[in-house]
Amino acid sequence: MDATVRPAAVSDAGAVAQLVTDLGYPSTADQMIARLTGLLADESYVALVAESGAAVVGLVGGRTGLYFEKDGRYAHLLVLVVAPDARGTGVGTALLRAFEEWASARDAGGIVLTSSTHRHEAHGFYERRGYRKTGVRLVKP
Repeated sequence: MDATVRPAAVSDAGAVAQLVTDLGYPSTADQMIARLTGLLADESYVALVAESGAAVVGLVGGRTGLYFEKDGRYAHLLVLVVAPDARGTGVGTALLRAFEEWASARDAGGIVLTSSTHRHEAHGFYERRGYRKTGVRLVKP
């Protein structure tokens, strides 16, 4: 699939809400307008979309932060999702590569991500691209 990666805009809210819903986090366009407005105003965050034709078919987003345990900065990949009909076409790889370039341009010494334990296909996707498991995420609602 021929897709172009570009910065997300608030006008992408409907498509981004659908992608986040596809990921398992039901979201409305109105909710996404509010989220994107805040995220895009914060220079430590990035949101990029993949567009094929006039359709948004993927999203990657994250932020930078400072380490406590060592010197330097890291990037935290917060979301990567590709529309079901665009999976396996290289869109996810293009989005990940764009995020890695964004992180590198901000002197991030590494990229950290979390992925739910049931997302076995996602784990394999990341591992094939050089990511490795190093810990466990614990969550308290």
